[in-house]
Amino acid sequence: DMASLDFRAKLSSVRVPTLILAGRFDRVAIPRYSVQYKRFMPGAQFVMFEQSGHLPFIEEPKRHDAILREFLKK
Repeated sequence: DMASLDFRAKLSSVRVPTLILAGRFDRVAIPRYSVQYKRFMPGAQFVMFEQSGHLPFIEEPKRHDAILREFLKK
């Protein structure tokens, strides 16, 4: 079952550019867990959307789009 899966130790082997987006008020993907991904993937870019829940692309669209566009240029 899903509760027994823990792939965090393998995240350090990811070699592709990675963007981690989190909404401060997300009740689905809880922010404290999203922050952990950055710890396990030191090369990843992490962005916290301070005014968003689970849908930053709707709740903060201008900021979301700017961050995504900049990331995709790299």
